Formats: sequence, structure tokens, C-alpha cells
Amino acid sequence: MRVADILEAKGTRVSTIRRDETIGELSKRLEDERMGVMVVSDDGKTLHGIISERDIAYGLNKRRGALHLVKVSLLMTKDVITCTREASIETALQLMSDNKIRHIVVVNQDNNIDGVISIRDAMEIRFGKVLNRASALKRASAVH
Repeated sequence: MRVADILEAKGTRVSTIRRDETIGELSKRLEDERMGVMVVSDDGKTLHGIISERDIAYGLNKRRGALHLVKVSLLMTKDVITCTREASIETALQLMSDNKIRHIVVVNQDNNIDGVISIRDAMEIRFGKVLNRASALKRASAVH
């Protein structure tokens, strides 16, 4: 199975935030959209970074009370771990594990944003495949 299979199942919509927006604005959007991470892009295509709840928590320790006024660009991760649609799910999971991250940005050949997958997305599709196979075997044995 490939990353493309996950994107086909969940869609390719990616919520982005601009580098010049504040952590307060980010926090509101994360809450409204019930997300834990947002891709940083000024134009919705070009990947500038990624920012997560963890970045906010670490930023609170460093910035204290004025954190809500800090620009996203100051806390975002700039060296984003990416993969392509053609990558296997196992490769994506290994990248997440090796880098201790829960989300990976999918990019196209032009290095533009093509989607985002989470460890949960990957596990659900992997477990779904196993559960579907087990269910099919159970149905087949019930017929005999």
C-alpha cells in the first residue's frame, strides 16, 4: 500500500497558516478545526514549515505570557519531513518513527504540498486492511 491510498481515502484538503499569523490565531484555528498540526504556507502550495501543539507547548516555556502574539514563523519547524504519494505506508511510518513525529507532509514533484497524513491515518488503513481480511475469512468459514 502507498501513501496515495491514504490520501484517496481521507482526501487531500490541507489546512495551512501563513508565517506572519500569530500563535493566538493558530491556536484558534487548531481548536476550530479540531487539529493538532497545521502546515505553514503563505500561498497554500509552497511548504514553508509545519507547526504543532507541541511547538506551542515548547514555545510557552520559552516565551511565557506573550506567546499568543508571537508569529508562527518563530516557532514552526522549518526542516519538514516529507514524502511523496508513491512512498509506501511502511516508509511513511518509518519516517515518522525515526523522527518522532506524528504527521508527514506529502509533496509532489515540484515540492508543493499534496496532502498531509498522520500516524493515525496510516494505522487505520493498515488495521483496516487486516480487519477486512479477518472479516472475510470469518465469513468464508461461516459458509462451510
